[in-house]
Amino acid sequence: MPGPLSELLGNRPLTPAGRVKVPDVTCRAVWDAVPPDIRASVLADAARELDRPEPRLSAGAWARAFRDGNRGAYENAAWDLQERVSLLALAAVLTGEAADATSATGTTAATGETEACPHLDAAIDGLMAFAEASSWCWAPHDRFTAERGEWVPDPDDPYLDLGAAEVAALFAWADHALGPHLDRRMPGLRRRLRREVERRVLLPFERRRDWRWIGADGSANNWNPWIHGAVLACALLLCDDDARRARLVGLVVEGLDPYVATLPDDGGIDEGIAYWWVGACRLLEILDLLAEAGPVDRDGQGRTAAPALDARRLPLLAELLRYPQRMHLGGAWYVNVGDAPARLDARQPWQVPFRWGVRLGQPETVAHAVAGARGGPRRRGPGSGGRSRRWPTPNGAGRSRPRSCRGPRRGRPVRPGCPAFRSWWPARRRRAPRA
Repeated sequence: MPGPLSELLGNRPLTPAGRVKVPDVTCRAVWDAVPPDIRASVLADAARELDRPEPRLSAGAWARAFRDGNRGAYENAAWDLQERVSLLALAAVLTGEAADATSATGTTAATGETEACPHLDAAIDGLMAFAEASSWCWAPHDRFTAERGEWVPDPDDPYLDLGAAEVAALFAWADHALGPHLDRRMPGLRRRLRREVERRVLLPFERRRDWRWIGADGSANNWNPWIHGAVLACALLLCDDDARRARLVGLVVEGLDPYVATLPDDGGIDEGIAYWWVGACRLLEILDLLAEAGPVDRDGQGRTAAPALDARRLPLLAELLRYPQRMHLGGAWYVNVGDAPARLDARQPWQVPFRWGVRLGQPETVAHAVAGARGGPRRRGPGSGGRSRRWPTPNGAGRSRPRSCRGPRRGRPVRPGCPAFRSWWPARRRRAPRA
């Protein structure tokens, strides 16, 4: 029996007509139009990041999860490396810096001057560090290693968890956004990135359909949309085989059904407010990505109609979107029924509820999102939400926005016709509560 999403999509074709509409680094008309204040902020953050040593993923830090229960020793390093690569990759796109593989210098589109490629080179170093890691999984999640009675993960027996999903999505977006410059600067890197995603994520996802996090027995939680969102990005951005891409998209839709089925009609999240952002919010992002990447229906006269993969009409989404504002006590404080902090970091992807509030005609949701984006404490650490970085892309045609509103970063306007922060870029976003 089809689930809620499968039933809504019906017999529509699941083969996306093309790739997502995020331009790569060569589309300078888009990236050079990023507002100066956003560009300056990103590049200032990147400069500070370049002054720091690259986080190191060590066997000793991994083993601490078993020796003394300190899982953060490894996970924090993995998060920091992921955030570093994401920031530096974004900086490399904004500057447009590029260089030949044999050159010690390069050209930067922003200045026209000849200089090195510090952001691109450092991003490549981080990507290779992940590619060479034995596992992308977080130690307490690796059931396969635990079943062998071992502590060292086996690269040939990867476990698909949240950590693996995060790195795979990072690889997919970096490959897509920086592809031409990666080919020029580090020939062979993209083939390596795709190989690692294939063996660590896509093949395990396809071959094994009894993953516990799918929740086919009714136990689905935030892991479901979190991992499916990463798989969807990898399928759309890295899979060149049309038939296989369609199959992967179909498995994502099918796999999301158990999660959607667990959501009550009142939109409640029994895991608590912090998990709304890593569960329900990711579902909203997936539905946006499906609608944008999927084929477009045509009416009988050849005119464009609704996207064929648009499942954003689910009745429960309006109530799901109201959950954060209903749990809000004031300031950064929320009623919390789970195991995460009740005081949330302000740097959540507020543009997601903002955009959906506009789409569904819920002004109170829009107001809550704007207020959340403007205020609240900003702190770092596990479960705090981390620092959020969004990938700036052009506003989509027909996407409704007020003339002037505040975006995800305090005091930064999002203006029609200008690149605006979007939520698909996977890293430098909220850190999740321990799961």
